[in-house]
Formats: sequence, structure tokens, C-alpha cells
Amino acid sequence: MSFVSWGAIPIGSLLGGLTATALGLRPTLLLAGLATLLGTGWLLFSPLRTLRTTRGDAYYECRKPR
Repeated sequence: MSFVSWGAIPIGSLLGGLTATALGLRPTLLLAGLATLLGTGWLLFSPLRTLRTTRGDAYYECRKPR
């Protein structure tokens, strides 16, 4: 898994450099910030936001000594 993560760094650097050359530094940083927010923004509209327990909680709850 780390191979994929580390392999994406040069690609991101290249895309960031090309974007900064085309748009300028400030718009590129703004675009990167918005992309970061959008990358985690899907959590706001997912059922994960209202989740209170997990399957693991139910498993351990029934295994508790009385």
C-alpha cells in the first residue's frame, strides 16, 4: 500500500508544478485546498455521520460478563 502512496507523490508534484505554471501560485494553493475539502466533504452527506455503533460494538456487548 505504501508503494502506491509513495508512487503518487511524483505525479502530484508534477501536476502541482504544471498547475502553478499555468495559473500562478495562489490559485494553485486555493485549488489544492478546495480539493482537500471536497475529498473529505463526502462524509458530511454519508450515513457515517449519524452512525452511533459499529458491528464490533454489538459483538463485544453480547460477550460482556454479567
